[in-house]
Amino acid sequence: MSSRGLYDKIHTESISRISSNDVQVDEYLSPRTKDNRMGISLIIPITDIERNYRRLISELTSIEPGLFLYPFPDLHITIFDFLRGSGLYRRDQEIENRFSKICSKIQQCPPIEVVLCGIVFSPAAGLIQGFDNNRLIEIRELIRASMIEEGMKNDERYRSESAHITFARFRNRLENPGALCSFIEKNRDREFGEITLSRFELVEHDWYNRESQKRIIKEISL
Repeated sequence: MSSRGLYDKIHTESISRISSNDVQVDEYLSPRTKDNRMGISLIIPITDIERNYRRLISELTSIEPGLFLYPFPDLHITIFDFLRGSGLYRRDQEIENRFSKICSKIQQCPPIEVVLCGIVFSPAAGLIQGFDNNRLIEIRELIRASMIEEGMKNDERYRSESAHITFARFRNRLENPGALCSFIEKNRDREFGEITLSRFELVEHDWYNRESQKRIIKEISL
């Protein structure tokens, strides 16, 4: 499925639920909940859209102040979850070396252009839409094939088909669901900019990719 079709499907299926305040409150964002989930992922750090992003979250905060909005340094595109975030995670040098070997195979790929345009909300999160002509799907398939060759288990949470950036989650029930839905509708085609992906990071990180919790295992340059 194309990214445009995927995002439109999310929007169509979700907007009425958000309007009805049928959202998935993230219990781990409560200060009363301990969150020790960690994992290993191949990600793309976002560095080029800071001004446009800060304008977006300023506008959103005025409409729905209870949203959890990612700090700019934590923004990323996930290419592949090698070990999905779990409280059972334990650091293992051997497994890191095996993941690094697999990631080395994608260095032959040319840089990837991604157009960041529009936002969409599911009942669980807000996304900035990314369009990459399905180049990341090709890289994900290369990784999956390499893992089969290496006899390694695939631990993906879901089979990603897009180049989206998760930027918001629901910390509480919404105060102004109608106003939020109106904002979403008005910004379905909001332009953030075009970025060239030439550096990936294999990282150990927490569920939200907090910069303070992130450890770079390997950098991959295209």
